[in-house]
Amino acid sequence: MRQTSGWLLACLLIVLAGCGRYLDRPTAPSLRESVPNLTGSVVGAAAAAILPNGEFELPSQYTGGLSATEAAKLALAYGHMAGRFLEPSWAWDRNGEPIDVSALKLCGRVYLAENAFAELPASAGPALQQRVEAQWLVLLCGSAGDPEVSIAVPVRDTNLYVRSDSVITNVATAYFLSTGVRGVAFPPTPEDAAQAVAAATGMRVSEVPTLVLPPPPYLPQLAQWRLTLEAPATVVRRDTHSATSTFEIYFGYGHVVAASTYGLWLALDDATTMPRLPLAFHRNGVTIPLLLRTNYADQFARVDGEDK
Repeated sequence: MRQTSGWLLACLLIVLAGCGRYLDRPTAPSLRESVPNLTGSVVGAAAAAILPNGEFELPSQYTGGLSATEAAKLALAYGHMAGRFLEPSWAWDRNGEPIDVSALKLCGRVYLAENAFAELPASAGPALQQRVEAQWLVLLCGSAGDPEVSIAVPVRDTNLYVRSDSVITNVATAYFLSTGVRGVAFPPTPEDAAQAVAAATGMRVSEVPTLVLPPPPYLPQLAQWRLTLEAPATVVRRDTHSATSTFEIYFGYGHVVAASTYGLWLALDDATTMPRLPLAFHRNGVTIPLLLRTNYADQFARVDGEDK
């Protein structure tokens, strides 16, 4: 009974945390079967990290935390367990399309999304600490192979494991964030990001793309790829039409999955297109500041290449 109560509480916390929030019930291209040819789009370390299959070699381990394989096992078990409670919410995210929870299976790649914020103190409690730390993003597909659910697994959930009966131990301490998805595998692939950024800016990507989480309360699934260019590129903000030169571009959906938000983003100090949020938590009467890590941002503006 104790475990059941904890499990119900965990599910309730996930619903209240905003499953599917800011995702605008998206429709977009499904999982691609081919990888774009990055010849001419990458150079240096980025080019050296291309595997024989054309994909970037990305992290599969996290020091002191879960591996990609461990996170995938947890996400699949969680999908089957939580689906009993969260399927209506996931279906809502999918414009009402139902999900056969028992048919969910792993698909696509498991991405590590790093946190843009400094670790919170122990006084914040494990739930808040897990909310802002790095996450593994795991995609689950239905029987037809189409993306249906995305689950974010905090990297430091090392006290969890999947038993032989596919039940997760200590699940009441888990803080997974999930959303239903329909015909879209987001975040986009790093190869798509590199190709698009190189084409838009005229500059090749010089470092392996890294995935960066958005600030709370945006879901981890809205993480964007951070790409470093071989030389500064001039980009133009859509909101102010002003031009700026930058070595670094973010690529993804911004704060909501929609056709108008998909593309290049510039890190800013004062963006108006991704609303600034109170960067602090309040717990037991104590204010716990949420501090950005050095060289990270919480504000972004949509941009285009100079010739667009």
